[in-house]
Amino acid sequence: MRIFDFPILYGDKNILDKKEQIVISQSMAEKYFDDENPLGQRVSIKFSNFEVKSFFIGAVLDEFPKNTSIAFNVLVSMDNFFDLKFNPKNS
Repeated sequence: MRIFDFPILYGDKNILDKKEQIVISQSMAEKYFDDENPLGQRVSIKFSNFEVKSFFIGAVLDEFPKNTSIAFNVLVSMDNFFDLKFNPKNS
């Protein structure tokens, strides 16, 4: 979040400093929370190694422009990658 300046609708742009916090896109917020404020809501993610981990939503990003080459629905702290012991060759 320090390299790219993604437009944040709600929350803190430094939220990924806390590995239990995640950032989601506006479309994910609408899909899972409808009109409810998603900040602080708990969600669980099942990773490719089949481990399930709980997170709290710390920020919601505005929609990406249609002409962007970078788009995503969820961002988690890189510290989680190391905690889950992913093999970088297989991830």
